[in-house]
Amino acid sequence: MKPIILYGNSTLAKQVYYESAQYAPDFAVAAFCVGDDFLHEETSFCGLPLIGENEALQKYPPYKYDMLSCVDAPSKLRNRLAIYDKLKGLGYYLKSYISPLACVSDRVRLGENNIVFAFSHIYIDTCLGHSNTIRSTAIVGHDIIIGNGTNISEGVVVGGFAKIGDSCWLGMNSTINNCLTIANDTLVASGAVIMTNTKQGVSYVGNPARAFFSHKDTGIMLDFKRWGNIKTGELK
Repeated sequence: MKPIILYGNSTLAKQVYYESAQYAPDFAVAAFCVGDDFLHEETSFCGLPLIGENEALQKYPPYKYDMLSCVDAPSKLRNRLAIYDKLKGLGYYLKSYISPLACVSDRVRLGENNIVFAFSHIYIDTCLGHSNTIRSTAIVGHDIIIGNGTNISEGVVVGGFAKIGDSCWLGMNSTINNCLTIANDTLVASGAVIMTNTKQGVSYVGNPARAFFSHKDTGIMLDFKRWGNIKTGELK
């Protein structure tokens, strides 16, 4: 297994680093990397080198190292897909991190650059694209299709045969009922219960969930310090 470069210096990158160090010592992280425009005076993160993309290509080339993008980007969730494309263009294979303490069926199909934290469950015949995050204690049922760049938060339950699109955010302790389709850019607020298919670029709140905001043009943009400031227009 090649050593890993973690792309990003967000909380997500820190979580992956410390959890893998505790539970998956074979997942050897060598350094952290950010875009050259985001590299300032800091030269280390979590005690490891923090470098820009140009330096990464010189010191940690793709034929010796893999990458894992840990760009959390709730401020603009679609950035996950753009970063994935950029790193692939640099020639890196984008490794997934699957915690050994996660319960993942051997019949699950995983694309590149997925993060599955400890104590989550993914059941049989589920398929994930790339750049998804499955947080601790989330339960993803059987025969589910998940697109790219989606976040499934702590305590989420996704029922069987559901389809979840690209760049979605499922908030903590939300529920997606069986056989539903969650359209691209759907935001499901914490604790919401989705009973019907969603519309693209819409936020949903409540139990049963109702449409609350429209963000078709921008995609999901969250400000966790001021919940509710989703930077979107009124529902259209």
